[in-house]
Amino acid sequence: MLRTMKTALLAASLVAAATVNAAAQDQESGEVELPPPAVEASPAESRREARKSRKERKEAKAEAREVKQEKREEKQEKREEAKEEAREEAETDDVVADEPVAASRSRSVGTPGPLRAYGGFNVAIGGKRAYSTALDIEGKLPLDPTVGFQGGADYIVMDYFSIGGEMRLLWTKVDGFGDRDFLWDLAVNPRGRYAFGNMPLEVYGAVPVGLTAAGIKGRPEGKVGFNVGLRVGANWFFNENMAVNAEMGWQFHKYGIEIANELGKVEGDIKQNQFVLLCPNFVYAF
Repeated sequence: MLRTMKTALLAASLVAAATVNAAAQDQESGEVELPPPAVEASPAESRREARKSRKERKEAKAEAREVKQEKREEKQEKREEAKEEAREEAETDDVVADEPVAASRSRSVGTPGPLRAYGGFNVAIGGKRAYSTALDIEGKLPLDPTVGFQGGADYIVMDYFSIGGEMRLLWTKVDGFGDRDFLWDLAVNPRGRYAFGNMPLEVYGAVPVGLTAAGIKGRPEGKVGFNVGLRVGANWFFNENMAVNAEMGWQFHKYGIEIANELGKVEGDIKQNQFVLLCPNFVYAF
């Protein structure tokens, strides 16, 4: 056993010695290749490398910013598209909701135009005439029914409002006394209105205000005064152009008179109120 171990150690020593001798011979003959020495970079090359590195970092940051901006724009476009889709859906719902009303009007008379011309009879009943003069002569007398004609035009400015002008030719008299006096009214006629969607009916309330020129029978001479009223009415359309109108309300007139006699001229005022019934009037829509 001991002899075997000694033999192994001797063999290992011989192999190591042979290896060292071979390496020494190779070094002496120049056959051993050594790694090249490290080459230090020059200052200029170091600066170029640093600039290149900074440039690359800037480009990377710019690319990152562009990516973020593109994402934000995509999100904004998606939000706008969602809003547009919501608006289109709402408009579609409104159209669908209005279709039954529009269909019902189209089945009946269609949609009348915004400009209306009308005319017909004017009848006023009841009321009294009050008069006063500069000589302190005053009194009130009942009136006979006032009869006449009227005509006008009306334009729909918006859904619930229209405005127009009206002219009236009226003959009025005191009950059981004298002849009929003539009144010529010119009035502005604003209206609040409502058109039903499921039937060809329009209703309105009006406040006509204007001037009155009076022609008095006999010695008194009439002067220009004013008129004001409060009325409600309705239009029923047979088609998209033709309609019949009924109207009722209250009408007030005030105008001056002048009486000439041997002693000079005496001035006075006349006021009268009556209940107005206008039926029928005919309407044409343009």
